[in-house]
Amino acid sequence: MKLGVHASIAGGLHNAPEEAREEYDAQCLQIFTKNQRQWAAPELTEEDVASFQEALSSHGYTGADVFAHASYLINLANPKEEKRAQSVDALVVELERASRLGILGVCFHPGSHLVKGETFGLERITESLGMVLDRAPSDTLLMIEGTAGTGNNLGFEHEHLGIWMDAFPADRLGITLDTCHLFAAGHDLRPGAYEKTMEAMDQAFGLDRVHAWHLNDSEHPLGSKKDRHAAIGQGEIGVGAFACLVNDARWADTISSLETSPDSYARDLEVLQGLREENA
Repeated sequence: MKLGVHASIAGGLHNAPEEAREEYDAQCLQIFTKNQRQWAAPELTEEDVASFQEALSSHGYTGADVFAHASYLINLANPKEEKRAQSVDALVVELERASRLGILGVCFHPGSHLVKGETFGLERITESLGMVLDRAPSDTLLMIEGTAGTGNNLGFEHEHLGIWMDAFPADRLGITLDTCHLFAAGHDLRPGAYEKTMEAMDQAFGLDRVHAWHLNDSEHPLGSKKDRHAAIGQGEIGVGAFACLVNDARWADTISSLETSPDSYARDLEVLQGLREENA
């Protein structure tokens, strides 16, 4: 597994590759391409694109080493048509920006059915995904992020992801998995349970559909449905699960990003690298 960080775009997109390399010597990175808590997206200029791509190259990265996280406001399951349309439009824009930047893809939270029920929500998201993919560039992956299952959020069961993967081709739609989300949703990654969880995911949606990981420990126990990230090895998941992940040959070329805290990124990367070296 390639070990990365979520890098800041403060001051310009081109600053993210520099931060990832110079501060953390990360192998890959995740970014926002815009303010993640606003609908509006400023114009992405040719200068923005050129400076970002130059920064990638000068710091030893390619576009395949980068993925973006979409706005937290997006909810493809929203039962209100106007709100759903707003989310569809926003996700199309996210993919257009990622395409222009030449990066791997965009991950996003599928959304909440807002008490309309799981069946409604799953179908609504499938329909919305079709709307997005019909309009979005075909050279950038859309990656659904599995969730912790908090409230009415969907995407916490393997079968949810399987429904969406079955509905769309592998070159358009993929998955980002988050260790904290999986654990909080009740899917154990710790030694002794790790391989059983991998087998269940492979059967439900295919491990080949997973293109990126978020690496986070969990403040809360298995099945809590609470999404609270902790530093690697300092939560309920523990270092054993991360040793399984970073030494699993199936993920050797897969990119990842820490989403713990920038204050602990250097320490977390050191822990993860140490696990890899210890078990190599």
